[in-house]
Amino acid sequence: MPPWFFDSRMQQVYSHFDQGAALRDRQRAQGQDYLDLQRSQFERLKAALGALRGKRWVKTAW
Repeated sequence: MPPWFFDSRMQQVYSHFDQGAALRDRQRAQGQDYLDLQRSQFERLKAALGALRGKRWVKTAW
């Protein structure tokens, strides 16, 4: 592997993290935190799965 390969790869990784941090900061400024968003989506998914099986809660591996 040439040395510039690692440089370009790390550049991609760092820019990815920067984009994630910028998105999180934007959402935090709007008052919605990323983890809260994920949790509400997860709860909605769990409720939908429970409704499909005709139960309120679903026992899952998570």
